Amino acid sequence: MSDLLTLSPNRYEVGLFDIENPKNRDDLDRLEELYLKYNFSKSAITIGKINVNTPFLNPQDGRMRPTIEECVWLNINESKKFGINGGWFWKISPRSTVQWFTIGNSMGINPSGLNIDGSKSDYHDHLSSSGLAIANIYIKPNDKIKINLWNGFLDNVMNTAMIEIINT
Repeated sequence: MSDLLTLSPNRYEVGLFDIENPKNRDDLDRLEELYLKYNFSKSAITIGKINVNTPFLNPQDGRMRPTIEECVWLNINESKKFGINGGWFWKISPRSTVQWFTIGNSMGINPSGLNIDGSKSDYHDHLSSSGLAIANIYIKPNDKIKINLWNGFLDNVMNTAMIEIINT
């Protein structure tokens, strides 16, 4: 049901279906996970359609369809005090969608807000990116503290870094 004042649909209701085609009630399926994983010692490498959970990408699964990525992901966990995780992402199926998009074409599918002058931010289909790289190095100096160093590089768009200190 649309809002009587703005005539806009309820974004929470639309998010339960396919936000690109809200009237689609029949074909709401997608292949969410299909991957190859090679385990070696305490580490692993995974390639394919997987569910990655990082501060930069996460399922946000309060909707019918969580965000799922197509990538190669590496976990190196040979030491109890140090580890490396990271990967390269080339496709994504954002939450509340049923299609797969290149990283560049995925931006702006969900509502993107307004520009400073009040006009609609219309960057969907206007950005170019070959992919997203995410890297994580974690250090456990003792049993009570874990330090995560994160970096996310979105080709041709942005770079974001983060330090996370966790009291375990």
